[in-house]
Formats: sequence, C-alpha cells, structure tokens
Amino acid sequence: MTVLPAKLFRDCVSLEAVDIPASVREIEEKAFASCSSLKKLVIPENVTRIQPCHRDCPRLKTIENRSQVAYPLSASKLVMDWYHDGEKVTEAAPGATVTSKGKRFKISYDRKNIKKYGIRFKGKLPRSYVYGEEPRLPEQVTSTKKNVCFDGWWYRADKKKFQKGVTRNWYNAEVSQFSPGLKGDVTVHPMADGIEVKKKDKKKGVLVLDFRALLKDYLPADCIDLGRTGFFDCRILLFQVRYADNRKMKNAKSLSPVMDDVIIRIKMKKLEKGKTYYIQYKRVPAQYGGMPLEERWAQIYKIRM
Repeated sequence: MTVLPAKLFRDCVSLEAVDIPASVREIEEKAFASCSSLKKLVIPENVTRIQPCHRDCPRLKTIENRSQVAYPLSASKLVMDWYHDGEKVTEAAPGATVTSKGKRFKISYDRKNIKKYGIRFKGKLPRSYVYGEEPRLPEQVTSTKKNVCFDGWWYRADKKKFQKGVTRNWYNAEVSQFSPGLKGDVTVHPMADGIEVKKKDKKKGVLVLDFRALLKDYLPADCIDLGRTGFFDCRILLFQVRYADNRKMKNAKSLSPVMDDVIIRIKMKKLEKGKTYYIQYKRVPAQYGGMPLEERWAQIYKIRM
C-alpha cells in the first residue's frame, strides 16, 4: 500500500490507534475523519504528500510527524489549538511532535421552559465545555408538575460556523452527557411530555395512557437532520414502555415497541385493582452512519388502579 485514500477510515469510531506502514507515500484528505476514539497519529518517514486528514477527531491529542514534509493542522483549526514546545503552531513541521488543546464553547439553557415545566435537578448546569471533553449534565432530573415527565435534554449547536447539511450536533442528549465531539456554542432544552389517563377500567384491569410531547420544538429535535428545511414530518424512533409494582422497576414488564409520533397511546392489561404501578418510557432511536443515538428511560410515572 502506497496511498491512504480520502475518507478511508471515516467514521471508524472505535479506532484508537493506527500503525501506518512504511510503504505509504501519500495520505489523502479526511483519511481519518470522524475517528472519534483516535488518540495519536504518527506520520511515517517515507510520506512525501499529506493532506489534512484528521477532521472531527475530538480525542486526538498528539501528532508525530516523522516525514520530510510539513503537515497542515487546518482540519481542526476551528475546534483545537496545536502546540510545539509551548508555542502555538498551524502545522506539524518535519520531525516535530505537536499536541492539542480543545477550544472552549458556551452552553446556554432554555430557562423559560425549565421553569414552566418545573424541571428540578441536583448539581449544577455546566456553563461551558472544551472540545473533546464532554460536559456532564445533572443526572437526577425530574419534573415537579402533575402529569408531566422529564424525558431528557435535547440541544442544538451553532452548526453554521462549522458545516452545512448533515450534522451530529442535533441529537438528543442523555441526561448525563452530550454526543462525542460536540462543537460550537450550545443551547440546551428540557424534553417534557404530558401523560393523560385516557381510560381506566378497574374491573377489567385495563389502563390506557396518552403520552404527548409538550414542547413545540420537541418533534424536530428528535429527528435526524438530513439537511432538510422547515418542519420535519418523519421521526426515526420507536416508543418503549415498561411497568412494575415497585419504584426500582424490578421484574418490570415491557410492552412491544410502537412507532413514535406526536401522541403515543399505550394500553396495559391485567392490572390489579387497588394496586399502585410505576411506569417508564423511552424513545428508542435507530442508528445512523454507524453512530447510535443516545437513549434513556424517562422519570417514573406513578398511578393507582
């Protein structure tokens, strides 16, 4: 092998290390793009031509250039600063080793809806984050409003500064973390759903619930951005419900997943009269481009038959 073609290892998200053979003479653009686990890149001695190849590699901390040609660091200039012997550089000179430091971005929050839906949490909301170092949102989060469940955070990054079209920055976040390699100033919103008892038949042990998204931007937030404009009419999601007779959800029974939509109607049968049940749900996303979307169980909803 004498050439590493463009985009050769693109989206190899589990690739942590690579040993480029001495026979390689050329490394083309984006050969290691979106290798989100790659920590070190060593350019062999015999390379005579190399293009910016490490875009969207948030864990890449070191580039060792053993070749006789300079390697431009422009692929990550918007999100990383590179240093050699304490001095900021824009290229890895022949024979030089450079190290990176992620740039810092702001995090702001949808305070209006956090207050409106009674979102309460333990801990502090992070105000900023460094590229490649994922900020942690509070893990214990609930809604204090009656018949409202907190389902997680969703966020939107300022993608215009970085790229157009498909972006990974629109995915819903787990309650504990953001997507790997998030970049740009971020606005974080709560996801709150209303739960309505549509029907309760104690004699037959049947309970029917409606789960409804309460935020107007919730629907497009749950979608994968495919570069379309306007309102998204398609959600690549399933809706999963489980219930148990204890708050720890031990021996919980799971219902068959249904296609997610604006309103989900769930029917549970063979419930016991006078008994308290604990119900949880989650939206189960599909995978896109080898990158699974985050998923989590919503807060527990309690109801007595």
